[in-house]
Amino acid sequence: MKIYRLFRLTVYRNLLISAVFLLLFFFNATLCKNSQQTMETYYLLTFGGVHLFQSINGIELIQFFVPNLFIIFMYSNLFRSECTIHYVYVFPRTAKKQKWLFQKTLQLFFLTAFLSLWLFVLAYLIGTIFALPHITSISFIKLVLPMYLINMLTLFEFIFLQNILSMKNGSTISFLWILILYIVPVLVVLLLNQNLKLGPILYFILPANQMYLWHADRMMMSESEIAFSGSIEGFLLLNSLLALTVFIIISYRFYRRLFLKKDMMELIKESE
Repeated sequence: MKIYRLFRLTVYRNLLISAVFLLLFFFNATLCKNSQQTMETYYLLTFGGVHLFQSINGIELIQFFVPNLFIIFMYSNLFRSECTIHYVYVFPRTAKKQKWLFQKTLQLFFLTAFLSLWLFVLAYLIGTIFALPHITSISFIKLVLPMYLINMLTLFEFIFLQNILSMKNGSTISFLWILILYIVPVLVVLLLNQNLKLGPILYFILPANQMYLWHADRMMMSESEIAFSGSIEGFLLLNSLLALTVFIIISYRFYRRLFLKKDMMELIKESE
């Protein structure tokens, strides 16, 4: 029953998320079709992040942030709801608390990985429907794989942060914090990019690591050079993957330490 309930809720969430992303997929596929761009350009528009132009493009920011924040919102209350339902037999013993947190975190990771994979596949299906041409399979994998990993790991970290913050503060307040942590750093980088050398600093800015287009070693396509210019010198994909992994490990271990110190009554109070 528990597995069925989780499956049903996951399917429901993913259907709503897919509906939101379909709007983005159709818009970008239509744009690429009309301008005779390739599948690779379509993926850069859809998953590449925000461009480093001279001025901030409000529409582009909405297209990037709204679908990603919707994912975080849809998976925002998993820890808190489980904590409220199962605290009686989970939390009296430290060993059970530790096991519960690890299992829920691992479950959340696989849910995020599957959802991200599904969205990348769905994007490909829409691009195929629009008959967008693409380069060789190997080159396409070299483009998509790092893009998938940095998107998935960033989303997982923000979903995890949203879940652990909601345990104490509730879903609404914690989501407001996530909005700030996700949007404000990106806006700061966009505003200061022309005046500062940001390369090594960006690894410490969590959402910056999701921006495939900002990386100096991203894959380049000749027909997209002008449209997607503006990478940051010294900002490398492998380092971003390592930075995201470190973010995840530190945030998990830090919260695990706090979580194990709290007694049952504290957890019940904070989950109301």
